[in-house]
Amino acid sequence: MFIDQIDSQNKAKNAQYSQFMAYANNPNVFALGLKDACCKEPLCCCASALGSPFGFTACWARSKILDTYHNGTADFICCQNYLPPCCCLQPAECCPGSALGLCLEGCCFPMTSLSVARLHMMDTKQIQPDPCDWQIIAFANFLQILSCLFHIAAIFAEEFRDAAAILDLIADLVTLSVAGCMGAQVYHEVQRDIKSGYTKGQSPVAFAVPVAGGMPVAYPGGGMMAPPQGGYPPQGGYPPQGGYPPQGVYPPQGVYPPQGGYPPQGGYPPQGGYPGAYPGGGMPVAMARPVGAPIKSEEMER
Repeated sequence: MFIDQIDSQNKAKNAQYSQFMAYANNPNVFALGLKDACCKEPLCCCASALGSPFGFTACWARSKILDTYHNGTADFICCQNYLPPCCCLQPAECCPGSALGLCLEGCCFPMTSLSVARLHMMDTKQIQPDPCDWQIIAFANFLQILSCLFHIAAIFAEEFRDAAAILDLIADLVTLSVAGCMGAQVYHEVQRDIKSGYTKGQSPVAFAVPVAGGMPVAYPGGGMMAPPQGGYPPQGGYPPQGGYPPQGVYPPQGVYPPQGGYPPQGGYPPQGGYPGAYPGGGMPVAMARPVGAPIKSEEMER
């Protein structure tokens, strides 16, 4: 019985890992990355960061996604099946379809619930993970783990207590900033879909930002969009219509001057046909005496 329970847990973990890896093949991307959230949505980012420790941001994000893209609180499941069963705890069986369960999840596990909201949106709109987003989230998680290790070390060595307190503060500030960016990212995504004409009952995937050639393409208003169907114009711009002459308007070969129209070869003065002296007493360059050469007898007589 115990072995069967372990096998079921391992299968659930493997299925969860496969689900996370499948995100890389999704055809869409977030309209706003975490690294740009604080600049594009500064007010929402600050409000999300301040409300995240108390669960306000998580509760808002979870309910906003459920109300916008699904059937509201009726589709709520604790952790939305993104966390596998742990020992005797079954998250999916904790107050499903209940507003109370949503509030308990957001207030008791604020950061986990906010991450679940973001993953739920990625599943709903078939959004692939942004490498920069994952690096930011992984850095915040790393600081939390490092802070925990320093606190454990401080139990046995007092010299670690100050470092643990400082590191704990830094880790919390980074986590709150990431939570603020997550809230701004969710808000920007939802508002963009609403402004684009999305209504409940339509496919959210149709309003997502597609991946263009493997990389999202930025547009001036913030966020990203796909390139036009005809492709982008070259750097120099497209030539104007009619700017190139049609194929038949180039001059025919016969209009060029014939070969015989040029002066015949005999028309030029032959070699050595130059006069002995030019006006003014000079000589052509070919007959001039090089500098430093001895004077010939003919020139002395002249």
